[in-house]
Amino acid sequence: MSGGLSERLFNSHYGYLIELGSLPIHIHVMLNQLPNAQALQQYAQANGVLVLTITDSAIRDLTVTDHRVTFKARFSGVFLYMDIPMSAILAMVGWVEGLPITLSIPRRPGGPSNEGPDTKPDAQSTPPKLSIVK
Repeated sequence: MSGGLSERLFNSHYGYLIELGSLPIHIHVMLNQLPNAQALQQYAQANGVLVLTITDSAIRDLTVTDHRVTFKARFSGVFLYMDIPMSAILAMVGWVEGLPITLSIPRRPGGPSNEGPDTKPDAQSTPPKLSIVK
């Protein structure tokens, strides 16, 4: 079996949103786990989370695999190569028929930490959450 629970959930949710034409999609990423974190620091929130907006005009060459998401993203008009490990992804948000659909990626015990300054460690991995907010 290839990929863990997080990878399969990400790919399924992403594919579902794309199939329904749900753009933009927002991917929430822990900045400190990205290879080019220093170049992206100015775009991150105070808690160290970078929210990437996935649209046809903002990205190029998007590839989603079991272990990472890669693409070229435009920041202030300049394209940067993004190589995001699945372990750095916190959530994905898309909209279907005007309603936001959120997928929170579960963390594996003993896996890379995705804690920012405003989060507390969980005693165990949390189950995935998919919700429609009205």
